[in-house]
Amino acid sequence: MPVRIRTVLVALVLLATALTGVGATSASAATWSPPNDVLISNPTGTTAQKHVVQDRMVRLINYTPAHNYIRIASWNIESKRVVDALLRAHHRGVIVRVIMDEANLRSNPQFSRLRKGLMVGNSKRIPAHKSIAKTCVDTCRGAKGAMHAKILLFSRSGGRTYVVMQGAANLTEAIVDRQWTDMMTIGGQLQVYSFYVKRFNEMWADRLASPQYQQMSYGQTAHYMLPFRGGIARTQAFLPLQRLNMTRCGGVGAGAGYAGRTVIRIGIASLRNSVGLAIAKRLKYLYNAGCNVKLIYAVMGTDSYKVLRSTSGRGAVPMRHIVSDPNHDGLFDKYLHTKFLMLSGYVGSNRSENMVLMGSPNWSSLSEISDENGAVIRWPGVVKQYWKFVDNWYAHPPANNRLPANFRVPAGFDPYAKIRHELEED
Repeated sequence: MPVRIRTVLVALVLLATALTGVGATSASAATWSPPNDVLISNPTGTTAQKHVVQDRMVRLINYTPAHNYIRIASWNIESKRVVDALLRAHHRGVIVRVIMDEANLRSNPQFSRLRKGLMVGNSKRIPAHKSIAKTCVDTCRGAKGAMHAKILLFSRSGGRTYVVMQGAANLTEAIVDRQWTDMMTIGGQLQVYSFYVKRFNEMWADRLASPQYQQMSYGQTAHYMLPFRGGIARTQAFLPLQRLNMTRCGGVGAGAGYAGRTVIRIGIASLRNSVGLAIAKRLKYLYNAGCNVKLIYAVMGTDSYKVLRSTSGRGAVPMRHIVSDPNHDGLFDKYLHTKFLMLSGYVGSNRSENMVLMGSPNWSSLSEISDENGAVIRWPGVVKQYWKFVDNWYAHPPANNRLPANFRVPAGFDPYAKIRHELEED
């Protein structure tokens, strides 16, 4: 190849890299391509089942080559393993940008180590390529609430560009040994990646975004970001309630539901206050109307619990408490951390809908004003995965999911004391 032509080609590659942040990968990095899938961890399972979500996070980071971008927003970041991977990425030339909620800054040596480590070598980088870890007070894109998102963005990882990982899992060790939690990975879709990068950049700016609520659809997925502030009703904005309000129980078409009835499966960490109560009332109505309903949960407001356990109509809504106290001290250590709604049946004008709505928001009022991420997924295998997940844990709830039979509850005792901070805010 003539020198001039080769020089021009090299210049074009360098220009493309500067514009997109996507560079050539090594042969070893290109041997793995992140799949489009959903992973759900199990803190009571095998080592692989416990680590499945964190393993994916670390692998995505490890397979990001130099001169590419890693952007992460996570309510809490305290995993040594993940921090080690991020620092290695930075030292091999990856641009790492990380946001955490400032409420988790105290007594967090791993985030402090990350922030200091990302400063090393930055003086040799141009401003756009500096690695930085920062926090937001309250929500980043709104006025109050929390920075509660859980998003990992990679301009390239392994053999795929534009990789997004989002869902309910923070960058903590709790996702390994304490939580049932879920994350979606989707790659190769520039439109989806760009949607999240724009929202990340708004969070990075740490000022009021306009509009705060954002959503987009692409292929078999749709994506959204809170906080919600606007002129439409909550029934249109808070997606779990919106979808349940659109649901009918009979008249289900082919390829959906069970025995002609709409199937509803829910795995929710926290169902509380006015949002939780509105969802509980709608769910009770749908169960009475004949929908096939099962719900698993970790914590629930008293008012919502009373609605769902009411014996009116068909009786109490089928539900299971997914927590565990393995050391029998009366304090729950392991708990459900997912936040999803699965629907198979008649939703809106579609009699054969099959979808999962998953992401970071708990079903509570705090979620409406916080940075939150989520997705609607219509991949058939994933819909079945969530359906089976609920049915399995409903039929076989974890051991020790109640207080010990002979346990005397002291005045003011809180069985959720170990996990309340996480359950109510993460």
